[in-house]
Amino acid sequence: MKRLLVFMMILFPALCLAQQDSMVVNVRGVDFVMMKIPKGVYEHVNYYGDTMTKEGWLDPIDSMGKKDGTSTIYLDAFYIGKFEVTQKLYYAVMKDNPSYWKKNKCPVNNITWYEACTFIDSLNHLTGMTFRLPTEMEWEYAASGGLDTKFSGSDVLEAVAWTANDGYPFTFPVGMKSPNAFGLYDMSGNVSEWCSNWLSTTYYKNKGSYKAPHGPESGIFKITKGGGWGSHATRYYDYRNRVGRRPDYKGGGTGFRLAMDAD
Repeated sequence: MKRLLVFMMILFPALCLAQQDSMVVNVRGVDFVMMKIPKGVYEHVNYYGDTMTKEGWLDPIDSMGKKDGTSTIYLDAFYIGKFEVTQKLYYAVMKDNPSYWKKNKCPVNNITWYEACTFIDSLNHLTGMTFRLPTEMEWEYAASGGLDTKFSGSDVLEAVAWTANDGYPFTFPVGMKSPNAFGLYDMSGNVSEWCSNWLSTTYYKNKGSYKAPHGPESGIFKITKGGGWGSHATRYYDYRNRVGRRPDYKGGGTGFRLAMDAD
């Protein structure tokens, strides 16, 4: 049975880019766009594994074929960045750019989870708003775009994601590939993106349904989602894939995307 994304709406305008709600925010002369994702019910497929890679981070999906049922996720409406946080936006807020391969329109990278949170604290101070990192389920729900595709917006990886085959080592300007049905870009690949959650390989296991889950209260690894530009294995670009990294991990293939409550 196909995975379904059921919106709590009579009609389905979120699947039409022309009707998608958005919000433009300006900080120190730099605009960025937040897209509103509607309240909905998301059927999350549980995948499990526990492989520790040679790089020292946890890859909980040893194979995309390892399934352990589904969990029903109830999510409130929220905003998420149309693009990954760019180097231009990061510099406007922090007056620093730690990225490799510095280019204003490319996503900021070489960022720890802690540094992403520090950026968000500074951004909130400057704007008076309450940005945050997305939860894993918010990120996955948004990346699905309401469609049963393998990647975020397409079954053709090259249509929506930059991969190691496109050049090595490089990030690419945001928004150059096709968007998904929510109008979001680069969720399957440019840089992998930090989420707010601690990782657990058993959190959703056999637990039925969840209301706006934030994951376990503690852990060792934070979750990253979406394949980075340097990934070779296709499964890393599947939006359901999840990788755990220590929150002090820094890498040229890791960045982040903003989220915010819609209320």
